[in-house]
Amino acid sequence: MKPLHLTLVCLLYASTGLFAQVQKGAIYLPPTQIFSGSFGIASDKFSANLLSKNDQSSLNLSFLTAGGYALSDHFLVWGAGAFSTNSEMATSYSRLGVSLNARYYLNPEASTSNFFIEFGGNTDLELVPDGQKRWGYQAGVGLSHFISPSLALEVGAGRQQTGKQASFALYTGLAIYLNKERIASTTSINPFQKGTWMLGTGLMKLRFPEVANQQQDLNLSPQVAYFVADRFAAGLSFNYNDINLEGVKSTYWTLEPHLRYYYRIRAKAGLFFTAGAGPYASRVEDGDYTESKSGFFYGLGMGTNVLITPSLAVEVGPNFRHYTHANLTRMGLDLGIRMFL
Repeated sequence: MKPLHLTLVCLLYASTGLFAQVQKGAIYLPPTQIFSGSFGIASDKFSANLLSKNDQSSLNLSFLTAGGYALSDHFLVWGAGAFSTNSEMATSYSRLGVSLNARYYLNPEASTSNFFIEFGGNTDLELVPDGQKRWGYQAGVGLSHFISPSLALEVGAGRQQTGKQASFALYTGLAIYLNKERIASTTSINPFQKGTWMLGTGLMKLRFPEVANQQQDLNLSPQVAYFVADRFAAGLSFNYNDINLEGVKSTYWTLEPHLRYYYRIRAKAGLFFTAGAGPYASRVEDGDYTESKSGFFYGLGMGTNVLITPSLAVEVGPNFRHYTHANLTRMGLDLGIRMFL
């Protein structure tokens, strides 16, 4: 695996070579999770009677999808959509967000580093009676630095405004570019062999508000695993969220070492089994009020793994997670992608 270097060299130099990575007809999967979702039922007691007055139960559903297409070597369009709904006791709340973007690559002929500018519009809808409907735009610049065929480390900065809320954001993450020859590839390379690295897409996003008391947030979500033997991987996931809104600061983090085993049924499809455990903590500060929680969680999961290319797979499956300190149990259905190097 090539090391992931995020240095000033990436920002100052764009190397050229025999094969361009950005081409007409390429499918673009941005650093956000390509397609992810969860459906969960959570309860402090997790009993069959989810409507018990003594049981603080909740039902939630959330989905995020994003992708794009290169109309030419220079011009790419992509969009993202997010939907979430949460029902707790007799209260329910739903939200829909959509973003459409146009991106122009300044040097698509480069084989390693491609600079771009982009502009787009967005909307945020509260799906309740008399809910807010906000519209806005976003504009930014960035760099796609290819660390392997079809896989790029993207670094970007931009301004976003939705309704009256405006912010400046920095982000970095892993993006995928699938050219026609990549999708049609029939190579027999085994991505589940000893020595292979497996990565998630999200790395870092930082957003600064332009007006005091508007939302400021920081999200870190690196995921990495290494195949210590054929079909058997050991990995580590870290998730950190820090949100500051109208003087209320909320911080939440989890650290999860995990193990995964892959069982192939067909050449491009099979099953996976996973288990993980680790610490978690949360903290809320509102003026003189402070509330902190911490504990330990463990989880199990399984699902289906389908290879799109020798280095990219889509995964879907149910999961179970229990938080010991809060006596909280959650069952969900997750969808996402895995990349192999």
